[in-house]
Order: sequence, then C-alpha cells, then structure tokens
Amino acid sequence: MGEASKGYGSLSVISLELVGCDTNIIEFMKPDNFPVLEFLFQGDSNIVTLPESISRSPRLELLDIDNCKQLREIPRLPQSMGMVDARNCIGLDPKTSNRLLNQLRSLSLSL
Repeated sequence: MGEASKGYGSLSVISLELVGCDTNIIEFMKPDNFPVLEFLFQGDSNIVTLPESISRSPRLELLDIDNCKQLREIPRLPQSMGMVDARNCIGLDPKTSNRLLNQLRSLSLSL
C-alpha cells in the first residue's frame, strides 16, 4: 500500500469538511494524504494558524475558514488557490489579509 493509505487521508477525496473540529485535527492535512483535495471547509473551529503543509496542496482551490475567531495567520497558500472565505475571523493579522488580497481571485473577509 502507498504511504498516503497508511495515514488518515484518502487518495480520492476532493472535498473535505472539518467544520467545528479541534485544533489538532488539521495536523493530519498533509498533501500526501489528500493529493486531489480541491475544497477544504474548516470553519467554526478554534484553530490559530493553518499548517505550512497546506501550501503544498497542488489542487486546493477553495479554503473556507469562516468563524475561526482565534485564527491569527494564514500561511502561504498554493498557487491553485482561488478563493478563501475568512469571514468573522476577528483575530486575523492585517498583514495576512493584505497578502491574500494580492494572491487570490476571491476573498471574503469581515473583521
């Protein structure tokens, strides 16, 4: 079996919803575990930052992290990323918001 099948991921998952999950759940979000992931929904959680490994998700197009009130930082995102929904992420660092504005086709914010 391949390395990804030994982890928590799935080689065929395109859309993953982790709404309201604990901070630690995002740690298993390694690109090798979800090589074709395009849509990630991680809203309503207590995450403070997203793992750097998210930048190596080659097909990730949409990141929905709305209502993550403790979120401070969003690391570098993959070039495939087209939209981030970070509404009600009241702790988000303004530098992160500015960087996202320059990178994305669509950004939803309400701070």
